[in-house]
Amino acid sequence: MNINASHFTCSLPELLGHPQVTPISSEMYIRGIIPIGLLFAGTLWAGNAAYLYLSVSFIQMLKVSAGLVVITRPGVTFSTYVKL
Repeated sequence: MNINASHFTCSLPELLGHPQVTPISSEMYIRGIIPIGLLFAGTLWAGNAAYLYLSVSFIQMLKVSAGLVVITRPGVTFSTYVKL
């Protein structure tokens, strides 16, 4: 099933007509793509470097509490912006 979904997703632009391909100039690449890549790499590095200073038990507690944060975060955000 996954292979069929991937095949359909990849062939969808061809079925709808080929989209116009916008050429990327070197200036656009340098000003738009490289900074995002560098910032993303810096975020990954900082996140992984933080693990050097944490104990194993604290990392395990963070892993367990991540699910709770994901479940409760939308409710907190929704109730902040919408007055019931």
